Amino acid sequence: MDRSLAPDVSVASSAPPPSRREFLTRSMRLAGGGWLSLHLPLLASLSACAREDALNGEPLRFFNADEGRTLEALVTRLIPSVDGIGAREAGAVHFIDRGLADFFAADAPFFRAGLAELMEIGFADLPEAEQIRHLQGIEEKPFFGFARALTIFGTFSDPRHGGGRGDAIHRIYGMDPGPGFMPPFGWYDAQQIAAASSGEVR
Repeated sequence: MDRSLAPDVSVASSAPPPSRREFLTRSMRLAGGGWLSLHLPLLASLSACAREDALNGEPLRFFNADEGRTLEALVTRLIPSVDGIGAREAGAVHFIDRGLADFFAADAPFFRAGLAELMEIGFADLPEAEQIRHLQGIEEKPFFGFARALTIFGTFSDPRHGGGRGDAIHRIYGMDPGPGFMPPFGWYDAQQIAAASSGEVR
């Protein structure tokens, strides 16, 4: 079976926040129908290993130091910290690093090339507002969608399976870990949520 995710990942930041069913459907399209449900145990195992790496302060396996720094800046913008925890604190960098070194190895050159483009503009050193503007400019590109998908997996894996370091789902969304899917909103989706809360969204 082709394990590649990259060609089929997309994101539409202008759409309203998805329901549970809509989010599940969108996620299942990452690599074709049924892919995600078939590989959830593997993703949970990968997340558990990545969590241990992060907790033990292990060096990255796939990325060098500069790549790791850029990746950390990227995941931090995709799912920012809320009350002290976001993608960075949940161990998403180690999850992506582990995944590209093993299960997603076929997509490793594609991901590294996309990350290299961010490094060329000094993404990690840009002010937050400029980082966001740059990501808005590439959000329709496959690399962005792939990076966002892996960040979501690495941040919101069920803590009972070793993922979501620091109980990310509970601390970010105030919900107890449990079965099912909740939309893992990042910066882009958060704008819609804020607008909805203020009554600006129809």
